[in-house]
Amino acid sequence: IASIGWVWCGMLRSALLIEFIANCMSMVYSHYKKLRILYLSSQGYKPPTIARMLEEEGMKASRRGIGKFLKVFKETGTIARRQGSGRPSKITEDVKKIVEEQMRADDET
Repeated sequence: IASIGWVWCGMLRSALLIEFIANCMSMVYSHYKKLRILYLSSQGYKPPTIARMLEEEGMKASRRGIGKFLKVFKETGTIARRQGSGRPSKITEDVKKIVEEQMRADDET
């Protein structure tokens, strides 16, 4: 019985760690959420207050994430993602050409 308790405790600890890591990782905010953050910021609200307001509206956003977004917006003047941001593609140009050719060939049949 004691071993079951330790297993459950370990599973709970793992779940909490995964949730913590997921919350700390930077999120890519939706277009609507970015506009909402900008609107609330223009009304004079600070990131902690904006985070609470978004939480009440059912949207997750951290104070740090909101602050970083506002900083990048101030630097770039746009809400678009930076060029080259995101995960690099693993598919080479040769493979893309082969897939496109096959798709065209499939459409003709």
